[in-house]
Amino acid sequence: MSHQRGLGGGQVWGSAVSSKDAIDAVVICTPDRTHHEIVKSLAPLRLHVICEKSLATSLDDFLDIYRYLGLDRSPEVLFAVGHVMKYSLHNQLLRKLVSEDEAVGEVVGNWRNESTSGPTLLTKSCHDIDFLLWLMCEPNIPQPDQQRDTPYLPSSVSSSGSLTFFRQPRKLRVAKKATNYLSCPIEKECHFSARKIYWEQGTCQELGGWPLNVVVPDIEAYLDEGGLNGAASGLDRKLKEDYTEETPSQEVSSRQWYGRCVFESDSDVCDDQTVHITWDDDEPSGRMAKRATFHMTAFTQGVCTKQTKIFGTRGEIETNGKSRCQQR
Repeated sequence: MSHQRGLGGGQVWGSAVSSKDAIDAVVICTPDRTHHEIVKSLAPLRLHVICEKSLATSLDDFLDIYRYLGLDRSPEVLFAVGHVMKYSLHNQLLRKLVSEDEAVGEVVGNWRNESTSGPTLLTKSCHDIDFLLWLMCEPNIPQPDQQRDTPYLPSSVSSSGSLTFFRQPRKLRVAKKATNYLSCPIEKECHFSARKIYWEQGTCQELGGWPLNVVVPDIEAYLDEGGLNGAASGLDRKLKEDYTEETPSQEVSSRQWYGRCVFESDSDVCDDQTVHITWDDDEPSGRMAKRATFHMTAFTQGVCTKQTKIFGTRGEIETNGKSRCQQR
């Protein structure tokens, strides 16, 4: 069933769904800021729901969603967030090695993850935090004659980070007043050229796919009509879009400016952040105290790359998020 409505008005979504017969579940794939209102309008219908991440954009909205759904009172209603890392084969192998096979003994050490997929923990790294908690907290599936253990919840969580590099004072003087890569005199030498990131790295990963199709949704049409030259021209037309001091602030905030110089952008989110999570000894289960560190940084060799290292009492496991796990 496909039903398309505007993004505003949560009651509209609820009435749209309630007007249809034989609906068992709903998938919410709208912008993050709309999730709270849509879930609220759907809650009285008691439908199963899967919602894309991020579930909400504030703590208050998260708590409201929990209250609306009443999941603690209605276990028969299923609700899930689209965190997918735990379902990849190499991550399932990693969890089996660590939690079931105890291939490296008891995990007591460090977790490291580097990602350039996005600037915020909430919108771009919630998959990684979810995977970390699944790996470290979620009990193993019990045998038919066994009871399921309780989750091994952390005792403390802390985080720190800042916007350290992509600021106007860091801009090279030889770049002068350029605000877009097309007008930059050192674009060809700049490591952060928009064209290099979206074209050179994008075509290396998948021609016509991510991240090119994010910047130019109809990139495949350009490819079909004009080949590589046509696609490059289509990308350049999108990247040359820019704003000035006279551009209305509402227009600046409502659009994506993919070709804007990173040192001249209005971004205020972290380009480097760490999360520290600790677990105390759990005497009833015999689980030892643990510590995990998640590190998100903009400065990695690849785009959206992840590196994981787990230290145990009898060895360590390392994976880059793409290849098979390496056990030592």
